[in-house]
Amino acid sequence: MNKKISGLGVVGGGKYETVFIAGMGTALQNIEAEKLIVEGMFKGKGVYHTSGIQIEGIAKISDSDFADHLTVSGKAKITANRDTHSTMVCQGSIKAGTMKLGRLYLTGTCHLDMLRASEVHIVESKNDRRLREQISRVDQIVCQKLIAYNLKAEGIRAREVQLYGKCEVGTLICELLSKCEPTCIIGKHIRKNPFADSKERGEAQ
Repeated sequence: MNKKISGLGVVGGGKYETVFIAGMGTALQNIEAEKLIVEGMFKGKGVYHTSGIQIEGIAKISDSDFADHLTVSGKAKITANRDTHSTMVCQGSIKAGTMKLGRLYLTGTCHLDMLRASEVHIVESKNDRRLREQISRVDQIVCQKLIAYNLKAEGIRAREVQLYGKCEVGTLICELLSKCEPTCIIGKHIRKNPFADSKERGEAQ
């Protein structure tokens, strides 16, 4: 079953092959879709078991558990709950301007302007040599905990950071740098809690 919204419409709960939003669409119930394509505006309660999410417009998803491939050329806000089933797991690549989500566990690469999350894992792909050798690029990261492999970032603000592979960070503000392999480069490290007196403290929790 496919669902297409060109104007203003509602996506009912259930299973779909493809959900295509060209206008303004709302999913008041949880949906399962092999593909979700958003060229307009989409607001969804929960999107699960997708093989691909493509956002060229604006999307706000309350919860999403899995995506093989997530591409965002617009803006995406994915708010995950704190249980393990609501972690955003991606086995491929993410491209986005700004992303705000609960937790991100990425086996692959990403290219983002801004990433805000409570916990971020960008790990080595054991099965794909091409992904393993690529560099993830994020201009700014704000999170509580960051574990990263082959990451290049201009600025990172976090409570705890672990860096592996060929990471390169311009400015790192964190309390605890618990791991930093010799192959990683940090331009400036400021050892302090970046959220002690910040209005953004809650956004990274």
